[in-house]
Amino acid sequence: MIARGAGPVTLRTVGKIVKVGRIAGVADAWVFDPDNKLLASRRGAYSASMPEHG
Repeated sequence: MIARGAGPVTLRTVGKIVKVGRIAGVADAWVFDPDNKLLASRRGAYSASMPEHG
């Protein structure tokens, strides 16, 4: 979700791993402005596969 615009400033991002599974994982991310106001947040599901050894 995009909460608000920031303009030309330095932003701070924070990420957190929510769950790590054998096939997929879930992570959250937040973007803050210099006043520490939340600008955006997002949750994503990511697929990962290990290469087969052979």
